Amino acid sequence: CFQRDEEYNLVQAGSIDRTDVDPHDRALFRASFSSYDPFKDPEIAGHPRLTLFVGNIDYSVTEEILMRQFRTFGRIKSLSLILDEVTGLSRGYGFIEYEDESGFRAAFH
Repeated sequence: CFQRDEEYNLVQAGSIDRTDVDPHDRALFRASFSSYDPFKDPEIAGHPRLTLFVGNIDYSVTEEILMRQFRTFGRIKSLSLILDEVTGLSRGYGFIEYEDESGFRAAFH
């Protein structure tokens, strides 16, 4: 565990015993120099500040059930229950994008 006065070291933070000085692979090196802006990502269709992550969902819950429960907070623009690619079963989490901030805030609180 790092103390507040210690400098954060990306490589050592990912090390089991905090003694590593070289990255295990290029991923840590690339990550340390990367920047990500969700507003500029063409793969993201929804608004990140109006999208609610919902976790710990029972595996029997369907998108229809989620829609019924969460539309009480506001108008939903999109809803995605994440499914396992192989089995087609729920992975237990999803994303709900609201049309406006008031719906998002009501659901969040």
